[in-house]
Amino acid sequence: LGKRATLLSAPAARRCASVGRIQAVLDVARLALVVCILNEAVPIIFRALTAEAAEGGTRAAILSALLSAMDGWAPFALAATILLSATNGVWIQPALKSVYEEATSENAAEAAYAQIYLRLTASTPMRSKSGLKEAMGRTARATATRAASSARLRSFATLAAIYVLLSTVSV
Repeated sequence: LGKRATLLSAPAARRCASVGRIQAVLDVARLALVVCILNEAVPIIFRALTAEAAEGGTRAAILSALLSAMDGWAPFALAATILLSATNGVWIQPALKSVYEEATSENAAEAAYAQIYLRLTASTPMRSKSGLKEAMGRTARATATRAASSARLRSFATLAAIYVLLSTVSV
Protein backbone atom coordinates (compact mmCIF):
# COMPACT_ATOMS: atom_id res chain seq x y z
CA LEU A 1 0.00 0.00 0.00
CA GLY A 2 2.98 2.28 -0.12
CA LYS A 3 2.87 5.19 2.28
CA ARG A 4 -0.88 5.79 2.21
CA ALA A 5 -2.98 6.01 5.35
CA THR A 6 -6.07 4.55 3.64
CA LEU A 7 -6.82 2.09 0.89
CA LEU A 8 -7.82 4.93 -1.42
CA SER A 9 -5.30 6.70 -3.58
CA ALA A 10 -5.26 10.51 -3.52
CA PRO A 11 -7.26 10.86 -6.78
CA ALA A 12 -9.81 8.30 -5.56
CA ALA A 13 -10.17 10.14 -2.24
CA ARG A 14 -10.73 13.41 -4.12
CA ARG A 15 -13.38 11.76 -6.29
CA CYS A 16 -15.11 10.40 -3.16
CA ALA A 17 -15.08 13.87 -1.61
CA SER A 18 -16.50 15.31 -4.82
CA VAL A 19 -19.31 12.73 -4.80
CA GLY A 20 -20.01 13.59 -1.15
CA ARG A 21 -20.22 17.31 -1.92
CA ILE A 22 -22.62 16.63 -4.80
CA GLN A 23 -24.75 14.51 -2.46
CA ALA A 24 -24.86 17.38 0.06
CA VAL A 25 -25.99 19.87 -2.59
CA LEU A 26 -28.70 17.45 -3.74
CA ASP A 27 -29.77 16.95 -0.10
CA VAL A 28 -30.08 20.70 0.40
CA ALA A 29 -32.07 21.08 -2.83
CA ARG A 30 -34.38 18.23 -1.86
CA LEU A 31 -34.89 19.69 1.62
CA ALA A 32 -35.63 23.14 0.19
CA LEU A 33 -38.18 21.68 -2.22
CA VAL A 34 -39.92 19.72 0.53
CA VAL A 35 -40.10 22.84 2.71
CA CYS A 36 -41.56 24.81 -0.21
CA ILE A 37 -44.14 22.09 -0.91
CA LEU A 38 -45.19 22.04 2.73
CA ASN A 39 -45.23 25.84 2.85
CA GLU A 40 -47.72 25.93 0.00
CA ALA A 41 -49.82 22.84 0.69
CA VAL A 42 -50.24 22.88 4.48
CA PRO A 43 -52.09 26.24 4.76
CA ILE A 44 -54.48 25.21 1.98
CA ILE A 45 -55.19 21.89 3.68
CA PHE A 46 -55.75 23.51 7.09
CA ARG A 47 -58.06 26.16 5.64
CA ALA A 48 -60.10 23.49 3.88
CA LEU A 49 -60.23 21.30 6.97
CA THR A 50 -61.39 24.08 9.25
CA ALA A 51 -64.00 25.26 6.75
CA GLU A 52 -65.32 21.78 5.99
CA ALA A 53 -65.02 20.36 9.51
CA ALA A 54 -67.94 22.52 10.53
CA GLU A 55 -69.99 20.92 7.78
CA GLY A 56 -68.83 17.38 8.60
CA GLY A 57 -67.17 16.35 5.31
CA THR A 58 -63.57 15.65 6.30
CA ARG A 59 -62.74 13.33 3.40
CA ALA A 60 -64.16 15.72 0.86
CA ALA A 61 -62.28 18.58 2.52
CA ILE A 62 -58.96 16.75 2.33
CA LEU A 63 -59.54 15.79 -1.30
CA SER A 64 -60.56 19.31 -2.21
CA ALA A 65 -57.54 20.75 -0.41
CA LEU A 66 -55.16 18.38 -2.18
CA LEU A 67 -56.65 19.23 -5.55
CA SER A 68 -56.44 22.95 -4.85
CA ALA A 69 -52.81 22.53 -3.75
CA MET A 70 -52.08 20.97 -7.15
CA ASP A 71 -53.05 24.20 -8.93
CA GLY A 72 -49.77 25.95 -8.06
CA TRP A 73 -46.19 24.88 -8.54
CA ALA A 74 -46.30 22.21 -5.80
CA PRO A 75 -46.62 19.31 -8.31
CA PHE A 76 -43.49 20.47 -10.10
CA ALA A 77 -41.60 20.76 -6.81
CA LEU A 78 -42.82 17.29 -5.86
CA ALA A 79 -41.65 15.89 -9.20
CA ALA A 80 -38.27 17.59 -8.75
CA THR A 81 -37.97 16.09 -5.26
CA ILE A 82 -38.69 12.62 -6.60
CA LEU A 83 -36.15 13.08 -9.39
CA LEU A 84 -33.52 14.27 -6.92
CA SER A 85 -34.17 11.18 -4.81
CA ALA A 86 -33.80 8.94 -7.86
CA THR A 87 -30.54 10.68 -8.78
CA ASN A 88 -28.80 8.91 -5.92
CA GLY A 89 -29.34 5.46 -7.40
CA VAL A 90 -28.80 6.47 -11.01
CA TRP A 91 -25.86 8.84 -10.81
CA ILE A 92 -24.24 9.01 -7.36
CA GLN A 93 -23.95 5.34 -6.43
CA PRO A 94 -22.46 4.26 -9.80
CA ALA A 95 -19.85 7.03 -9.49
CA LEU A 96 -18.97 5.85 -5.99
CA LYS A 97 -18.94 2.22 -7.16
CA SER A 98 -16.40 2.99 -9.88
CA VAL A 99 -14.13 4.60 -7.29
CA TYR A 100 -14.12 1.67 -4.92
CA GLU A 101 -13.79 -0.89 -7.72
CA GLU A 102 -10.71 0.98 -8.92
CA ALA A 103 -9.35 1.02 -5.37
CA THR A 104 -10.08 -2.69 -5.01
CA SER A 105 -8.14 -3.55 -8.16
CA GLU A 106 -5.19 -1.37 -7.09
CA ASN A 107 -5.12 -2.95 -3.64
CA ALA A 108 -5.51 -6.49 -5.00
CA ALA A 109 -2.42 -6.02 -7.14
CA GLU A 110 -0.45 -4.68 -4.18
CA ALA A 111 -1.66 -7.55 -1.98
CA ALA A 112 -0.51 -10.07 -4.61
CA TYR A 113 2.92 -8.44 -4.73
CA ALA A 114 3.07 -8.55 -0.91
CA GLN A 115 2.24 -12.27 -0.95
CA ILE A 116 4.97 -12.91 -3.50
CA TYR A 117 7.45 -10.90 -1.44
CA LEU A 118 6.57 -12.87 1.70
CA ARG A 119 6.87 -16.09 -0.23
CA LEU A 120 10.32 -15.17 -1.48
CA THR A 121 11.77 -13.69 1.71
CA ALA A 122 10.17 -15.70 4.50
CA SER A 123 9.41 -18.91 2.66
CA THR A 124 5.76 -18.74 3.66
CA PRO A 125 3.34 -20.68 1.49
CA MET A 126 1.05 -18.75 -0.81
CA ARG A 127 -2.61 -19.43 -0.29
CA SER A 128 -4.64 -18.95 -3.42
CA LYS A 129 -7.96 -18.77 -1.56
CA SER A 130 -6.98 -16.65 1.38
CA GLY A 131 -9.96 -14.31 1.10
CA LEU A 132 -7.61 -11.35 1.02
CA LYS A 133 -9.04 -10.00 -2.23
CA GLU A 134 -12.59 -10.04 -0.89
CA ALA A 135 -11.55 -8.47 2.41
CA MET A 136 -9.63 -5.74 0.61
CA GLY A 137 -12.66 -5.13 -1.63
CA ARG A 138 -15.00 -4.78 1.34
CA THR A 139 -12.55 -2.49 3.10
CA ALA A 140 -12.06 -0.35 0.00
CA ARG A 141 -15.82 -0.05 -0.39
CA ALA A 142 -16.24 0.94 3.26
CA THR A 143 -13.39 3.46 2.99
CA ALA A 144 -14.85 5.05 -0.15
CA THR A 145 -18.31 5.23 1.42
CA ARG A 146 -16.85 6.75 4.59
CA ALA A 147 -14.90 9.35 2.64
CA ALA A 148 -17.97 10.33 0.61
CA SER A 149 -20.19 10.46 3.69
CA SER A 150 -17.67 12.56 5.57
CA ALA A 151 -17.46 15.07 2.73
CA ARG A 152 -21.25 15.03 2.44
CA LEU A 153 -21.68 15.83 6.13
CA ARG A 154 -19.07 18.61 6.08
CA SER A 155 -20.61 20.17 2.98
CA PHE A 156 -24.15 19.93 4.36
CA ALA A 157 -23.08 21.52 7.65
CA THR A 158 -21.28 24.29 5.76
CA LEU A 159 -24.33 24.99 3.60
CA ALA A 160 -26.57 25.01 6.68
CA ALA A 161 -24.23 27.43 8.47
CA ILE A 162 -24.17 29.71 5.41
CA TYR A 163 -27.97 29.65 5.29
CA VAL A 164 -28.24 30.51 8.99
CA LEU A 165 -25.69 33.28 8.60
CA LEU A 166 -27.42 34.76 5.57
CA SER A 167 -30.89 34.49 7.09
CA THR A 168 -29.90 36.25 10.32
CA VAL A 169 -27.91 39.10 8.78
CA SER A 170 -30.08 42.14 8.18
CA VAL A 171 -29.66 43.86 4.86
